[in-house]
Amino acid sequence: MPSDAPAPVPSGGAEPLALYIHWPFCLAKCPYCDFNSHVRDTIPQARFAAALRRELAHEAARLNA
Repeated sequence: MPSDAPAPVPSGGAEPLALYIHWPFCLAKCPYCDFNSHVRDTIPQARFAAALRRELAHEAARLNA
């Protein structure tokens, strides 16, 4: 997250917000999967979750949520 983040975007309350969160860690890679995903023995889920929470808080503040 850059420190020079853009100014908040006014929501105006006109449109609901839809959000897709991709968790890129899988137990196995499905043959049909086209998502950016990784199969690993050890998964840094706590670090990824902490970074995701920080990014969500940043975007919520930016959107005046």
